Amino acid sequence: MAVLVPAAVMLTVLPFAQIGAQAQASHVVHHRNFAQRHPMLTSTAAGVGTYAALKADAARKKRLHQHLNFADRHPMLTGFGAGVVTHHIIKKSTH
Repeated sequence: MAVLVPAAVMLTVLPFAQIGAQAQASHVVHHRNFAQRHPMLTSTAAGVGTYAALKADAARKKRLHQHLNFADRHPMLTGFGAGVVTHHIIKKSTH
């Protein structure tokens, strides 16, 4: 008898709990942040910032006669790639 009472309560309460959860979920408003509202501007800034940082790092390494890695040797390509990846991640995360 002790097992039947909780089962009976669950059978009567659970269907109504799902209705309430669905009603609440429909009223949730997601406010997008700046990056989600402006993915092109954000990705462009990421690419330009990466390019500038790599140019400065490459100049410092050249001055100190250090080995330049791929990103230091190709800052434009790396900056472009950073922008593309940033844009992709922002668009993928915005639903």
